[in-house]
Amino acid sequence: MTGYVQKFGSGAHVAEARQRLAALDEQARKEADEKAWADAEKAGTAAAFTGYVQKFGSGAHVAEARQRAAALETQGRREVPSIDIQKTCQAAAGAMVSLMGGTTTEQDVNACLDSEQKARDQIFKDRATYAAADKKQCMRTDVYLPSYVEWLTCLEMERDVRKMERPQNFGAGPWTLPKVRPAINTAGR
Repeated sequence: MTGYVQKFGSGAHVAEARQRLAALDEQARKEADEKAWADAEKAGTAAAFTGYVQKFGSGAHVAEARQRAAALETQGRREVPSIDIQKTCQAAAGAMVSLMGGTTTEQDVNACLDSEQKARDQIFKDRATYAAADKKQCMRTDVYLPSYVEWLTCLEMERDVRKMERPQNFGAGPWTLPKVRPAINTAGR
């Protein structure tokens, strides 16, 4: 249709073609809006809802996205302790320079900040899957250079070990152990 409008700008059906093009553009915008909203809901993080608002400032779900982002931020501040990731990333970059030599770049710090924010969002998103004892042990602000990336790693490891310790994951017994040779180390005999 765009070709028709360009080729026959004063043709008999130009107005109808323009209306159809506008309708198709509006439909594509609505579909992109709905997909972005579905993606934000699936992610379920404040960052995802804020990203939706930034991309679709006049979208169908802007009011709800703002409300949910604000609620998640408020809830997250209570459940996930805040740390100064700028300070952590600057110190980490400085430590790497002293260990490895060279210089630190803004890109290094920005990559660290991005990793820290993503880890914080993941902790918040998965917070219900972590045991209270693990949160207490892993999420400590009183240590040198607290890091959301380290907290996330600790929380995931603790959660996954707990899953492995559950007997039902291995099915009902009896279990058969593999056969091994009786004298693996004969040096002591």
